[in-house]
Formats: sequence, structure tokens, C-alpha cells
Amino acid sequence: MNTDGHRWRKGIRKIFLGVFAGIFIYIVSYALDSLLGGYWLRPEMDGHDRYSFGLSMPTAYMWQPRFGHEALGGYDFLGTLCKPLIRLDRHFVHPTIYLSDEGFKQIAGLPVSKVHPCWRDDFAIKITITPTRDETKKVLRCVFRYSGSDKPREIIEVKMMRGLADALAISPPNGFVPKPHKSRDQFLNTNYVRWVGRLTLVKNQDVILEFPAQQPDAGAGSIGFYYQRTDGTTDSKGFCSVDLK
Repeated sequence: MNTDGHRWRKGIRKIFLGVFAGIFIYIVSYALDSLLGGYWLRPEMDGHDRYSFGLSMPTAYMWQPRFGHEALGGYDFLGTLCKPLIRLDRHFVHPTIYLSDEGFKQIAGLPVSKVHPCWRDDFAIKITITPTRDETKKVLRCVFRYSGSDKPREIIEVKMMRGLADALAISPPNGFVPKPHKSRDQFLNTNYVRWVGRLTLVKNQDVILEFPAQQPDAGAGSIGFYYQRTDGTTDSKGFCSVDLK
């Protein structure tokens, strides 16, 4: 009987040690996973903000571990497995940033190390645009300066208000052609011009895009430029703009 009791107690200790070891590994592995993670720079839903009819709004920039993803309506296996720890992490260590609480300013002020690795390359990008109105050559010249990432980008689309385009009497630059907006909303096609093409940006070098314009000194407004990585990576599309005053 004593031998049986000893074996029973030994078996119980092994079970407790196994459970403790499993919990320890679970917590430590998540801690390392979280340490390598960061804020996911696409707003998602967590139930904090809701539409008037009750559905959750995508207003939350949430901390995600390096491996695994957990959000309302968007999760994977590791995100589900670590859900309790992720929720504790967001509550006590890495609070969620909300668009409804000046989220854009908070996100813009994040150090790169706090951004999720999937988004760090895009977050680090800096594109400055210097416009010049050249009445002599009848062109509007935009000089692009690209920095912050070693991965090449290219301008793929130009967009501006049709009123500004008419005031400048502007034409698409070399390599770009007019193309209607994909949206069926006639407001966009009526009030905006859209030109698509390709202009490769070179890191730390000036790249010039010239728009033929009969009246380059006329008009005020903004010109928007969409860009993407040249390697075809999904979710790499970005936006920059310049103001003409």
C-alpha cells in the first residue's frame, strides 16, 4: 500500500510539474513572440467603437505578436491559442490605439521598433515632393526624394481635382495615361482626373516628373500620388501628396 501511495503521489507530482512546465513555456514563448511584434497599422475591430446600428467599427490599431493574429473577425490559429495572453498584453502592456482618440497622431509618433515587422518598411518610408512652376518651359515639375527603406518603390498613379487640372491646362506626364476611376461613383470620374503609369523612385536621389502645362502658374490645390513596391508585394500601396499654392 505504501508503495502504491508513493507511486500515486509521484504520478501526481509529475502531472503538476508537466502542467506547470506547459504553462511556463506558454507564457514565455508568448512573451518572446510579443516582444518581436508591434502595432498592426491597419485599423481593425475590437468592439470599442460601434456604428449606431450596433456593429463594431474598424477603429483599433492593436498590438499583434510577431507570429499569430487576433482581432474581431480576423484571427489565425496562434492568435486563437494565445488569445488570453494577447488580451492581457493589450490591457496592461501595449494598449490599443483608437482612431476615435486621435489615433493618427499617436501612430505617426510611434518609434519604428513599436510597429509590427510586417509594416515597418512602409512606416519608415519618407517621400518629399518639391513642386516648381516653369512658365518658360510650360511645365509643372515635381521632384521626388525617397528615403527610409531599401526596398524600391514606384509611382503608379496621379490624382488631382479636375478644377486644378483645367486651371493649369495640364496633360499627363510622359509614361502616364488617363484612366477612369475603378469606382462606379460618377462623382470621382466627374471631379477628379486620374493618370496611371510607372515612375521608379531611387533611394536618396532626386527623381523628376514633369507635367506639360499651358498655364503652370495658375491654380492652387493638391496633387496626390499613389506608390507601391516594385516586387509586387501585396498591401504595399501608399499615398503621398504635394500642395500647389
